[in-house]
Amino acid sequence: MTGQNTQQHTAAQAKVDDLRQVYQSAGRVLHGLIIRAEEGDADSAKKLTNQIGVLTELFARLRKAEDAFEDKFGEGTRDGDIDFDAVRLSIGRRLDRIRHSRTTGGIFG
Repeated sequence: MTGQNTQQHTAAQAKVDDLRQVYQSAGRVLHGLIIRAEEGDADSAKKLTNQIGVLTELFARLRKAEDAFEDKFGEGTRDGDIDFDAVRLSIGRRLDRIRHSRTTGGIFG
């Protein structure tokens, strides 16, 4: 890589890393809201829908940035870098907790 390409690579990698951190932070906020909603905090339950939307938007932005980075620099995740089964299980558990709150007549009922 030339000096300019190295600088571009570093800047693009920093942008992707920043988006990953924001996405992870939003996920932690969502997790906290789920816990508080399960404990009966009605305000947290109302915020869940908004936070899920934020998380979805951030995920789309992150994927777009990662794709652009990979297209330009030919790098990306390698096989095995992301455990998609673990990600699916984690999301499934969170959704199950939300569904369980609804069906038990909790704060969603």
